Amino acid sequence: MQTTTGMLLIVAACVLVLLIGVLRRKAAFLLHFFVRMLVGGVAIYVTNGCLASAGIGLGVGLNLWSLCTVGCLGTGGFGLLYAILLYMNL
Repeated sequence: MQTTTGMLLIVAACVLVLLIGVLRRKAAFLLHFFVRMLVGGVAIYVTNGCLASAGIGLGVGLNLWSLCTVGCLGTGGFGLLYAILLYMNL
């Protein structure tokens, strides 16, 4: 094996290891994002039901935008959606 071939194999192995590390981090981020979306969607549904049973006519719509907001921001996004809704109905 020549020196250049050996060096190219070492560089390729290093790039492969770095690529695997980056993909693992992105996979963990996407998993957490989708879990937050799911939990946030259930929380919005339950909160809307509780508000409707209490006779309060405010409810956040379950759509892609609200789910992405909750997925990105988590609990803060959930509170933000209801705060915006309350502010708009004052």
